[in-house]
Amino acid sequence: MSLKLRWIGRILEGKKSSWKCIPKSHLNRIGGLSLALNYNLNPEHVKNINRMSPFYQEIFTAWCMLQKEKTDTQNVSENFILNQVIWNG
Repeated sequence: MSLKLRWIGRILEGKKSSWKCIPKSHLNRIGGLSLALNYNLNPEHVKNINRMSPFYQEIFTAWCMLQKEKTDTQNVSENFILNQVIWNG
């Protein structure tokens, strides 16, 4: 999950990059990047965004799951962090 969440940081970086228009255009369908990142969206809503590539669906679903976990506990729990896969080999 942490590798997927790093993509959120890349999207938010101040550098102008042409690839950023792709995820931003997907998110504009649900209110834009600000809404998607600052509010607790249900991960199922991300799956229902028309024509979003599976890659970006996974990234924004991971973000929604993190936001839900934070909301549920008001902090990311130690178990949540310890249960994340950091190496797939």
